[in-house]
Amino acid sequence: MSGRSNAISKTVQKKKNRTPLGKLSRLEQYGSLLTKKQESQKLNRKELLIQNLKLNQKKKKQQHKRNILIIMVLIGLTILILSIFLLFK
Repeated sequence: MSGRSNAISKTVQKKKNRTPLGKLSRLEQYGSLLTKKQESQKLNRKELLIQNLKLNQKKKKQQHKRNILIIMVLIGLTILILSIFLLFK
């Protein structure tokens, strides 16, 4: 008798899982998993954005240094050319 009642309780448990409440609880669990995944993805995106910003700042600084160097070289060349021109005048 106990084996049969055990089997009946299992079928009742299966039917409970089929009810909308059972589905709802499973959906809630799935939804919480999704939100956790989405939160981690948001964090990853934020970290990537921060890394991108840092890289862009480094690139801008390097470009600024290059521009300053180019300007200094051009000024030096113009002074050299003008001094040579004035010497032979």
